[in-house]
Amino acid sequence: GRDAYSKVVTVRTAEGEPGSPQSVSFYNITSRAVTIRWLPPLQARGEIARYQIFIRQLQGREMCYNATASAFSLSLMSLMPFKIYNVYVVALNVRGIDGKVLYGQSSNVTVFHTSQDAPSEPQRPQFSFIPPNFLRVTWKEPVEPNGVITHYNVRYKRLGESGSVRELLNISQLFVIIYNVMYGSSYLLEIQAVTVKPGPFANVTALVEPF
Repeated sequence: GRDAYSKVVTVRTAEGEPGSPQSVSFYNITSRAVTIRWLPPLQARGEIARYQIFIRQLQGREMCYNATASAFSLSLMSLMPFKIYNVYVVALNVRGIDGKVLYGQSSNVTVFHTSQDAPSEPQRPQFSFIPPNFLRVTWKEPVEPNGVITHYNVRYKRLGESGSVRELLNISQLFVIIYNVMYGSSYLLEIQAVTVKPGPFANVTALVEPF
């Protein structure tokens, strides 16, 4: 008799939770930007719908960004200089039978460090007169150092004088003494912090009054 053949039946299993994205890495790191790259999961368990990238500054709140299934990279701006960030990536599937979003396993947490940038201005610049003819100028560290403060620069000028601005450079402490100031004169004092770049000047006007 004839051989009997059964009909071929194709069965498609439902989408499952994808595996973890692979090889998270960082490129083009600056003081305020980074490009994050990754590879798809070894086990997709369906068609990847999109990726979510989670980034958190140490002791900060976590931020989430979305990327398309074919992107494999994300560029972020507006980061903070000289900070450590944790990053992990999650792949998402959408189950066809009911549209449920399936979150996959997260990648390993990886870390990058933004580079240094110019600091903000020094805080609370103040002065005091020391007889017979000295000015003691003090200040506080910048609110946003944005790196390692290597030194401070101070420049000063007697108001109403046509002469050049005088400079005191590479100051390692939070004060400086200015010599040979003149009674009854006003001086514009400016203080600047420096990392890998110089920051803006803070200023204060000092009136030298006779004692």
